[in-house]
Amino acid sequence: MRTPIHLKRHGDSYFHLHPLHAVFSLMASFVLAVLIVLMLVPLAR
Repeated sequence: MRTPIHLKRHGDSYFHLHPLHAVFSLMASFVLAVLIVLMLVPLAR
């Protein structure tokens, strides 16, 4: 019986199917954190 959502495929690596996906998500989260800090610093003054 097949489930409607196939999360366990491609060697049980649903997230980061490509090595660059991990690098991209890490860089994107870092840039997002920097942008949030840059927005909050002027508000704290």
